[in-house]
Amino acid sequence: MQHPDETMYSYLYARSLMGRNTSAAAQQMTEIVADHPDFAPAHGSLAEIYASVLFHDESKEKAERERFLALCPGPGGLGFATEAGRVARAECVGRPG
Repeated sequence: MQHPDETMYSYLYARSLMGRNTSAAAQQMTEIVADHPDFAPAHGSLAEIYASVLFHDESKEKAERERFLALCPGPGGLGFATEAGRVARAECVGRPG
């Protein structure tokens, strides 16, 4: 990775791993939120990971989703899989941190 000290680059790299090496993506996202606890996109991605069949963990999913929504409120009750949820998340990702 060319920009290891840049949070957004680390996040985007971790996103690129989701679905191909999700355990590495989860580890990278966990490191991001440890160093930058207010970086909402990583919390949202962790919630997605913990909602998946292979990495399902209801308590972690709930905690990450609640943290994401607290940092980046969007349309209430919308999941990340809905179009409105994706738009709200994209708007949050675009916000300066």
